[in-house]
Amino acid sequence: MTGRQVKDGSLRSVDLRANRAVTGADVRDGTLSASKLSSLPPGPAGATGPPGPPGVDGLDGFDYEIASATVPGSGEATITVPCATGTVVGGGASSVGVIRMVESRPLADGSGWNVVVRNLLAADVDAFGWAVCVGAP
Repeated sequence: MTGRQVKDGSLRSVDLRANRAVTGADVRDGTLSASKLSSLPPGPAGATGPPGPPGVDGLDGFDYEIASATVPGSGEATITVPCATGTVVGGGASSVGVIRMVESRPLADGSGWNVVVRNLLAADVDAFGWAVCVGAP
């Protein structure tokens, strides 16, 4: 039997025997769309799985700190953004606008964020650094 011999809607799942199932090779490329599959009824619900392991506690004292510096024309500046006592740095960033970021990294001891920027203009510009600080574990 070929597809030409099947009238639209006349072939049903009961017409397919287990040993003659339709496979991917039987479906012409591009003819089986997601919308056709989404119209199928959902199957029965599966069994409930075992409980998962307990998760980690949330972050305490989540905050961000900001520091700024005036970068002289054609010069560089270092912006160090300290975290508050009892917190550690989780990340950081810098505004870069008309300046070039040379370095952006956590301080070695985890107490803040360090940014080095270079001004590409002849005039002074302001630059900012941010540190995302969280409660120390």
